[in-house]
Amino acid sequence: MPLTGSGAISLNEMHVEAGGSSGTECSLNDSDIRGLIGKSAGATMSFNEWYNAAASVADYSTTLTSGHTSVTTTIGYSSTVSAAKGFLTTSASQPMFGTSTNNIGSLSSTSNANYFGGNTIHGIAMLGVTTSTTGTIYLYVATLNISNSDASFKEIVINGTTYARSAATYSSTTFGGFAYSSWNWSGVQADLSNASATIGNTPSAAMGPFPGSGSTCTVTFKRN
Repeated sequence: MPLTGSGAISLNEMHVEAGGSSGTECSLNDSDIRGLIGKSAGATMSFNEWYNAAASVADYSTTLTSGHTSVTTTIGYSSTVSAAKGFLTTSASQPMFGTSTNNIGSLSSTSNANYFGGNTIHGIAMLGVTTSTTGTIYLYVATLNISNSDASFKEIVINGTTYARSAATYSSTTFGGFAYSSWNWSGVQADLSNASATIGNTPSAAMGPFPGSGSTCTVTFKRN
């Protein structure tokens, strides 16, 4: 697990994170300890540079089976249809749509001890208004105040397309009784190969990196 992100940190903790045995001799200039933060031999270093440092962590891959849902909002004589593609639990659909919808899609694995503090993913999906050329990808994890740092994840790769955590908008709040942390990436093309294509409300059609309903793709989280 990553080192603490604040407060006291010991050389022994750094040594253990780097793969050493607790209580054995070590120094800041040891190559494995320097390697946690990419420092060269003899460089000037301070203990706070090791906040949230972690040894190389294996990628976390899971299979997403895509689902589809939509919500129609009517104001006066005007109606707007918002469609979503991907994986959503009922609780994650509440902050996305502002109302609860049916579960859509699935993930073969929804948690990993090395990502998001081991907490459960409740949604990875793209939402957009039909006839719009772009939408927003949302990632929901079912716990408040998950660290918005590489200790949670650095990148998410959805069906071969990479999205950096640093490029996402982060929030943590409660909606409809569902406490969550979320990341979202706006301005994602409806069709990644055609900038003029628009979002549709057809279950079998792809949306952004997500395949049509019932089809599968690989989602991979990275920390390195």
